[in-house]
Amino acid sequence: MQQRGVSGLMVDLLIDYGAVDYHRGAQVIWLDKRGWRQLCRELPCTRQVLDKVRRCYLVMAAGIVVTVGHKTCHFKTKRH
Repeated sequence: MQQRGVSGLMVDLLIDYGAVDYHRGAQVIWLDKRGWRQLCRELPCTRQVLDKVRRCYLVMAAGIVVTVGHKTCHFKTKRH
């Protein structure tokens, strides 16, 4: 599975190491600083792959991947 240039491996890495925020009933998962550091320590990936994963996000609803994409701006994580 590959969507918008994001491979299945990258989706798995986002699910395993990403931070989760809820927006409109869905989970938005992205790689925050803590997850990125943990990923760098645990996996022997190249810097290029790690940076590409860091710029991606994933939207899940009911355990199903809705979409993936590339972040072009900062996510607001503290919504009221």
